[in-house]
Amino acid sequence: MGYHKTTRLHSEDIHQFRDRIGVPKISLHAEARYAQRVLQESVSESQLLKRPLLRDRCHNGILRNFLDATEMIVSLAEEGVCHLIRRNRCVMMKGRTIVTIYDAKLEGGFSSARRRKMCHGEFHGIEAFEALLLRRSA
Repeated sequence: MGYHKTTRLHSEDIHQFRDRIGVPKISLHAEARYAQRVLQESVSESQLLKRPLLRDRCHNGILRNFLDATEMIVSLAEEGVCHLIRRNRCVMMKGRTIVTIYDAKLEGGFSSARRRKMCHGEFHGIEAFEALLLRRSA
């Protein structure tokens, strides 16, 4: 993914990317975040494992966001990390796995400053906090 000259890719590049990836793996963390943020279900990852119908609904919703993405931003800071944007929702991938999903709170979608942060690998929100915890525990 780092072979592109530009970090912002549009429709035809995204189609090639999806063809190359196929059906991505989806992390349990991404499914739990989708349930919490989009479906407004307050479940943990362990509770989500016990509810297969909800997990399937989350899986399908994340795949729909992956398939209907209209823009892709490749991170320059981390190898194999990209952000696929669909309207006000973004799917973050690492390699062939969807790691997390997040959305823009504003109606206008993602600002240009936020897109630059995605490009340079700067985390925001809970991801920044989790990255800080990982650095401290290492």
